[in-house]
Amino acid sequence: MTTTIQDNIIEKLGLEKLPTAAQADFLIRMAEIIQKRLALRVMKMLPESALDEYIKIVDNDEIGGHEFLAKKIPNYAAIIEEEITNFKQEITA
Repeated sequence: MTTTIQDNIIEKLGLEKLPTAAQADFLIRMAEIIQKRLALRVMKMLPESALDEYIKIVDNDEIGGHEFLAKKIPNYAAIIEEEITNFKQEITA
């Protein structure tokens, strides 16, 4: 089952005719790419002591990692949106 956002991405990219499993695979890969880009970007923003703490948290709890970053980086939510927008622009260009 996909969300409205996922459905919009699939529609915008013209992937509606792909089998559901292929659509799901694409969405998973897309999320992984965005997450890696986001991690690289925010890791550059954190001081080394906070980076060590972040890595420990993420190793055990991905959601806890996002909460940690939201506390340490004031514009974290905007950075997430920016990375998603950048990725969508790249794949639709």
